[in-house]
Amino acid sequence: MTTDTNLIQFLAAAGILAAALTFISERIVGRFQRRRELRGLMRILRAEIAGNQEKTEAFSEDHTVISNEFFPGWERYVWQENAPRIAQLISKSDFERLTNHYQTLGALQTVRDLTIAALKEEAVRVREDLVTRLAGRLPDLRTSGDDAMGVVDKHL
Repeated sequence: MTTDTNLIQFLAAAGILAAALTFISERIVGRFQRRRELRGLMRILRAEIAGNQEKTEAFSEDHTVISNEFFPGWERYVWQENAPRIAQLISKSDFERLTNHYQTLGALQTVRDLTIAALKEEAVRVREDLVTRLAGRLPDLRTSGDDAMGVVDKHL
């Protein structure tokens, strides 16, 4: 009877140990998968931010490019598609820094779109006012872009 009891205790202990090891290994694997996913998201976000920074520099160097409808505007596609998942994978403060950058970028893109629309309507005074306002905000966008790039680089 003691052999049966010892066997039952051994099997119970082995089962508990196996369950614990399975739980721990799943946690470790899950952590590595989330880290790999975050790095992938940060790489594509970095490319989008870098491209937007190049456009900001072009707009800063030549304000006439701002109202040129054939010169592409700032991109937000990667951010819009992946922001919910990124929010789950990074800290709240890092996410707020990225959100701040993309809100600034979105507001300036709206002003740029209005500038282009004013150009089409030949509303020269309105267009000039919008270009001036947009050009004045480019340093803010450059700063928020650098900040966003810092967040991305931190997670790469």
